Amino acid sequence: MQSYTTDTSYDGFRLSAFIQEEADRLASMQLSNGALPLNPLVLGKSVRICPYFSSFAALALLSASPSYNGNVRRYIEWYFAHLNTAGSDYNGLDGTIYDYTIKESDAGLAEAPLCDETETPVYDSTDSYAALFLTVLAEYGEKTGDLETLRRYQEEIGRVIRAMLGTLDKGLTYARPDYPVKYTMDNCETARGLSSAFRLSRFIPGLDGEALHRAYRKVTQAIERCLWNRNLGYYEVGLDGRNTPVTQTFDWKRFYPDAMAQAFPILMEVQPPGSGRAQYLYRELTGQFPPAAMEGDLLLNAGMLALLAAQMGDADTARKYLDIHRQAFCQSGQGGRISCQVYALGLLAASILQAQSAGTAACTA
Repeated sequence: MQSYTTDTSYDGFRLSAFIQEEADRLASMQLSNGALPLNPLVLGKSVRICPYFSSFAALALLSASPSYNGNVRRYIEWYFAHLNTAGSDYNGLDGTIYDYTIKESDAGLAEAPLCDETETPVYDSTDSYAALFLTVLAEYGEKTGDLETLRRYQEEIGRVIRAMLGTLDKGLTYARPDYPVKYTMDNCETARGLSSAFRLSRFIPGLDGEALHRAYRKVTQAIERCLWNRNLGYYEVGLDGRNTPVTQTFDWKRFYPDAMAQAFPILMEVQPPGSGRAQYLYRELTGQFPPAAMEGDLLLNAGMLALLAAQMGDADTARKYLDIHRQAFCQSGQGGRISCQVYALGLLAASILQAQSAGTAACTA
């Protein structure tokens, strides 16, 4: 991949156009059954559905415009229709969801769980998939007011919450029952999932808001107590089953997984933008990976860094990252080059910037 320079003329009008184009891109990828695939479906070929990535796409569509609310509702319905039971989940954990492959033919869509070389169905995690989906549900309920749809799935929402917490151990979740690693990224997502579930409890009967809030506090406290390395000033990538760091040597210059793990406490709102910890992590991340360094494989992370900067209120830097992301992946004829999640991160960043710009204009009017 080549490197890109920033376009300083990237103004509010073009920001609106970018949001429209990227939301249309994600919406156009949605299949007739409601699934949001990693990449556009090509007739006669299989496409992968990773619900974790799909939930980022759904969140991005919700951020763009109410005109995409129907797309998100159809994704929600697809997700609930594919929940595993304890009997169908290979770990015996109810409320999980597998990755899927879907192929289109003249007979329609044919879908099946994605399997590994041993013919075992695949999901990357049980905590993060559930957590991101709960955030989709909370955002959908609050932005659309379509509580009837969510209440129809009251029982299933409870199952998803239990799946998210099904690997909880001493305040932190393992990625999945058969992969006992307590990742910082996953646990930040779990914290946001619990926060989202608490929001859902305000309008979904049967959810114990007080218990969810207590669980949120326990997870966030455990993140700080167990995953923050106070001596060296970084979050561990994760801890294994013996509570030993999964990476022997942390390296700020290694974006994935080391540096990325430092972004997630901010991205998942575990650390508020005004906190000293968030400010410190943001300075380190943008110092190690400034816009000028976005080249080669690092270009894939420009959208995430744009979202990080936008959440920190650093609009100028966010626009620089976002313009690099736009030039690298969003120009005419470049569709499908990256996953739906990477497109979604850029759209989420742009939506925050647009909202901040509108807020600034209202204050100065």
